[in-house]
Amino acid sequence: MGLYGSGAYSIFDMRKVKAEMQKNEMQNFVIRRSKAAAQKRQERLQLDFSILGFKEQLLLGRYRYCRAHSPLHTHRHMGCMEICYLSSGMQIYEAGGRKYPLRGNDVYITFPDEEHSTGGFPEDKGILYWMLIRIPRIDEPFLAFSPDKASPLIDRLCRLERRSFRGIRALHDLLEEIIAIVAYPSSSGASSMPEGCDAASLSEPLRPLAASAKVMDFLLEVLRCADLLVKTDQPDDIKDILNYIEENIGSPISINELAAVADLSVSRIKTKFKQVVGIPPAEYILRCKIALAEKMLSGGNESITSIAYSLGFSSSQYFSTVFKKFINQRPGEYRQRHLQSI
Repeated sequence: MGLYGSGAYSIFDMRKVKAEMQKNEMQNFVIRRSKAAAQKRQERLQLDFSILGFKEQLLLGRYRYCRAHSPLHTHRHMGCMEICYLSSGMQIYEAGGRKYPLRGNDVYITFPDEEHSTGGFPEDKGILYWMLIRIPRIDEPFLAFSPDKASPLIDRLCRLERRSFRGIRALHDLLEEIIAIVAYPSSSGASSMPEGCDAASLSEPLRPLAASAKVMDFLLEVLRCADLLVKTDQPDDIKDILNYIEENIGSPISINELAAVADLSVSRIKTKFKQVVGIPPAEYILRCKIALAEKMLSGGNESITSIAYSLGFSSSQYFSTVFKKFINQRPGEYRQRHLQSI
């Protein structure tokens, strides 16, 4: 009887444990789903200025991708021009049969009704802002500005001769200020506000005016950047670093090595490299390794593990993770698709 009672209690106890485990698993599943949804919201933001009374005039978006996403397919914006500002990372756009490679701090313009895409390349890892502007009629106001005040600016934007050009850091700050004003008080929309911008201090009637002023500041800065002839030659110390990376791409490369090559401090080389190249040194090294891996995967039968080790990766699993982060495919998938295309 004692043994039977002990056994019954043990079975009952196990059932309780199993039920508790199932309950915990369900709770963990809900938590994971919530975290994934929150991460998706943080990754991509889109603001419609209709909430400020400017119906169908302006749209502002931002993505912050920690990995590559599917390519942007060919599309057009009827009656709208699009201004893209790549704050960090790299991206390729295609329009009119021409490819436009962008790096951090570049601006790219798409004109009304023009077909464009990423040319089959993924939407890359990085931070990108895009502003869609519906071109107003000649007698139509734009945001809070009358037609006679807004039309010279709109006309100048539509006549830009340069499709892609270098921007300035002020563009990023202005875009974040606009987001803070339009998204407030939505905590999911506004990121940390730039210095000098406090959307909470604005009364509701003033928000449309404040947003309009900041948008105009942004558009004027875009025009100034388009008119600037920015010197694109790379400094000798950065050239030395790029050559060193290319010559040693199969080995682990530390930031201390790069600092020694350029004869600069570690902090200085990080800042200067990102200013010139558009991305941090560590990301540039990984991109070079992945670019070489693409050629090796499509041009031979060498195993994925062998390719990973030859490029200085500690394991094929880590190589596969990094490859997918930048190409949006696993190495095996990339090789298979390449063979199928041949």
